[in-house]
Amino acid sequence: MHIGHLKGLDQSPTRAAIRIRGDIMHRRGRYAVVEFQFSQTEAGTSSSAQQPEASSAAQHSEPCPSSSAQHDPPVHQPDDEIHVQDGSGRVRPRRGPTVVRDVWQMREGERIVVECNQLGQPIKKAACLLTSFLGTVARRPQLCPLGYAKWNDMLPTYKVELLRVIESKFVLPPSTHDFVMKSLNRKWKEYRAQLKKDYMRQGMTEEEVARNCPPDVPPHQWMELVHYWFSERAQTYSAIGRAARAAQSVPHTSGSKSYARLRQEFEDEHGREPGQVEFYRMTHTHQDGTFVRDESRDLYERATSLIVERDDESAASTQQSRIEVEVFTELMGPERYGRVRGYGV
Repeated sequence: MHIGHLKGLDQSPTRAAIRIRGDIMHRRGRYAVVEFQFSQTEAGTSSSAQQPEASSAAQHSEPCPSSSAQHDPPVHQPDDEIHVQDGSGRVRPRRGPTVVRDVWQMREGERIVVECNQLGQPIKKAACLLTSFLGTVARRPQLCPLGYAKWNDMLPTYKVELLRVIESKFVLPPSTHDFVMKSLNRKWKEYRAQLKKDYMRQGMTEEEVARNCPPDVPPHQWMELVHYWFSERAQTYSAIGRAARAAQSVPHTSGSKSYARLRQEFEDEHGREPGQVEFYRMTHTHQDGTFVRDESRDLYERATSLIVERDDESAASTQQSRIEVEVFTELMGPERYGRVRGYGV
């Protein structure tokens, strides 16, 4: 039984919830734009020794076309194709397989057009290309230095350069800037975690790990990263992370496809957004309809039961949607600050 059939329950999120989510993303978007517009003149006054490395990264990427060249707005595109804007602003479809290597090798002035939803999340096939491209960017130490303890410690000049490189390959709505930086942050941390897994063994000393520098990592960045790994602060964070991963007993089944793309595909097919509990079922069941874990099935069944108990057929649709959100929050616990469960933000 699908939750959408429960006593005519309206699956669209409440208008208020969407406004709240939109306001959150809008405020973050403004902050991100301010950060990216950090002037190069002001940046030039920084005394950091790592700043020249950020400026040298420009040699490894093409210049970003001026925003004045964006004559044509992003167009709605089927999920199986991408659209490319040339240097004169003309947009044309490009069919067939496109991989990250193709993005790096596009002709100067060509950029892939990215659509996004109301939360600033990329959708359609271009979203997959953008996400994969961000992964390759995060693994380039000349663009994303590894020696910083946290992403937020990284100099603003690096983030200005990162956005310039990305916008030289993609036409990004301003609302996606927050998504881009969050994605780079996550992929940068994942890359560092993979390096730690590959090069640091239990019982090794800091000096032993520092001598085993990966071939594609600058030695000075590697030494800074290894020193951080052996710090008390890093070991505390590592213990917290292990505990959090151990507590994640209910994995999703959406694979590499983002929640934003899944929601968009559902909306294209059904003409509405999936409800919160309905979307939980979509992302926690196999293709044959069975739940990935018993815990997933139990949570879904409890949620549907509680919704039926609390639902009132005479209530407004917004009230019914609010009941669904409340039930899901009650069972899953409160959302983390700045996060919207089921939306990937």
